[in-house]
Amino acid sequence: MSPKAKAEVERLRKIYGDVRARPMDAEGDLVTVAAFPCPPGWTPTSARVGVRVPALYPAQALDTFLLGRDMRSPSGQPPRSVMTQVQVDDEPWDQISWHWNGPWDPTGDNLVTFVRSISRYFGEHP
Repeated sequence: MSPKAKAEVERLRKIYGDVRARPMDAEGDLVTVAAFPCPPGWTPTSARVGVRVPALYPAQALDTFLLGRDMRSPSGQPPRSVMTQVQVDDEPWDQISWHWNGPWDPTGDNLVTFVRSISRYFGEHP
């Protein structure tokens, strides 16, 4: 993981508390937020969220995120925009289609802004 990504993980820890980074595969690392806050109606009230950080980050954009399989929308349904279901270190995840709006700008966009943008997903997919 690059020094830039490591510094951003530290910033995420200050915001979200339990944030971990670990190698995922030869193409990148996985950063997880244990308790990402969800808006009212979602269950549980906080989500387990994961972001794959590519080996070429920040030149390579962040793209999609992982969501713990236990999430339910306010309507009681599973989350929308699930691309596939994956296992990472024996943990089940839904891979969510979530792309940065607009072109990725590595001088202004980063892991912190990407993780923060996930709150929009919960607002847009009730």
